[in-house]
This record gives sequence, structure tokens and C-alpha cells, in this order.
Amino acid sequence: MNPFWWLLTLSILSFGEFSNGASRPVVNIGAIFTIGTINGQVSKIAMEAAVNDVNYDPSFLGGSKLNVTVHDSNFSGFLSIIGGSSKMPHL
Repeated sequence: MNPFWWLLTLSILSFGEFSNGASRPVVNIGAIFTIGTINGQVSKIAMEAAVNDVNYDPSFLGGSKLNVTVHDSNFSGFLSIIGGSSKMPHL
């Protein structure tokens, strides 16, 4: 499986949440990339384009709006985990 799709799936499962009480529900997902690399830059652009496509057609997510938060891992696995943990809601 392509690492991009694996990371996207992991991000959706780890960071996805639905807000309550809004007129248009929001789906928040997060992604952790090394933005300083070509792969990281391309992944960020691809995710932003995908979000724009999904939000353009309200029937795609049943009227929900998709938001993506991108965190730069700065070439460090440890900082990636810390940065990702700070974005997750505390239960």
C-alpha cells in the first residue's frame, strides 16, 4: 500500500471527529508530513486539493465540511508524535 494512503487512512482514524450543534457538521482530520521534502510538499498540496474537491460538492459527505490540519514533522519521529498528540482531542 502506498505510504500516502496509509498515512491518510491513519490520520482519518486517529484525528477524525464530528462537531455537534453546527448547521453544517465539520469533519476534522490531521496529517503529519515532513514538509521540507518533495514528498511532503506534494502530499500537502494533494490533501488541500482533495479537501477543496470534497467541500465543493456538499453531497459527498452528506453536507459536512472537511477540514485538514497539517503538522510538519521536521524530520523527527519524536516531534511528530508530540505534535500529533497535541492536535488530538483529550477524552
